[in-house]
Amino acid sequence: MSDAVVDSNVSERCCGGSGERLAHSDVRHGFLLDGFPRTVPQARELTAVLGATGSALDAVLEFTAPEDVVVARLLGRGRPDDSEDVIRCRQQVYAQQAAPLLAHYAAILLTVRAVGPVEDITERPWRLCRRWNAGPGDRAPGQSPR
Repeated sequence: MSDAVVDSNVSERCCGGSGERLAHSDVRHGFLLDGFPRTVPQARELTAVLGATGSALDAVLEFTAPEDVVVARLLGRGRPDDSEDVIRCRQQVYAQQAAPLLAHYAAILLTVRAVGPVEDITERPWRLCRRWNAGPGDRAPGQSPR
């Protein structure tokens, strides 16, 4: 699917094209987009749609884990197309394609270590977001929200 089709589809479904979806009560206090945007042009489109409504992203979450951990998890799914070589290749492609997007969002990027018990991994983004939302005045000098 081309970026233009994805941009149009996401703009329409997530934001109502003109941003009217953002006025609904269920997103008044925020929303989460999973897996979008995937490219810098999509990120720019999202910024434009949000900007048209006076909104902006507060933070972008990146979940990280060592490649061997990711490979083991994906092999554990038991899918026939999930061989170790295929998974490692997908990881390399992802890293190459994600690098420009992560750089684009560097100022609002929060990295979540996705290793350990599910309960811990689930709590980490909430903790990061609470610290991020506390603002620089509520952090010790030089303390990063990460």
